[in-house]
Amino acid sequence: MRLIIGISGGSGAIYALGLLQTLKLLGIEIHLVMTKMGEDVVKYECGLD
Repeated sequence: MRLIIGISGGSGAIYALGLLQTLKLLGIEIHLVMTKMGEDVVKYECGLD
């Protein structure tokens, strides 16, 4: 199975990261699309670069 996950600028990036981690553990192929604002939200809410 392959999934495309999108992260926009909306709040809740922590849920997207949790989903990505779970899918990875399940061995599912993931392709991530993220807007610039999505990157900013991940950095701000989750402290990740």
